[in-house]
Amino acid sequence: VIDNKLISNFEIGNQWYLNGQMIPGATGREYSFKESGVYKLEVKVGDCITSAEREMLVTGLEDGTSSILTIYPNPVLDIFIVEVRTTNKVVVEITNLLGVRVMGEELKKLDNGVSRGEFDMSAESTGIYLVKIVDGDTIHATKIIKK
Repeated sequence: VIDNKLISNFEIGNQWYLNGQMIPGATGREYSFKESGVYKLEVKVGDCITSAEREMLVTGLEDGTSSILTIYPNPVLDIFIVEVRTTNKVVVEITNLLGVRVMGEELKKLDNGVSRGEFDMSAESTGIYLVKIVDGDTIHATKIIKK
């Protein structure tokens, strides 16, 4: 993934899908995604077919007017912040790539309709961590990089 583009290792034989539905005309090596969901790439070369899928999270509107979910800074040195504009209870859980829980908590509701939490990663090792955000019945997942 580079600049909201999914990139195939293959020049030909590509077909992109979103949430199990074929995306008409999406047969190029690259696909620019604009919405959250599970993206799948199926590649057919001769009689061989391979596929891979990834869940992608789009965290804001393209025009920059507002954002439903914000995580910053990323990469993080010490503290990063999660903000979610919602009326639901929001719980955040951070795990390492082995799936071991590092920390988590329920976000505090602010007066402006945003739930907010600060997470101190200063004692954690350099690497990639997974952030799972449960917003009511919706689950968002993304990665942060600890420097």
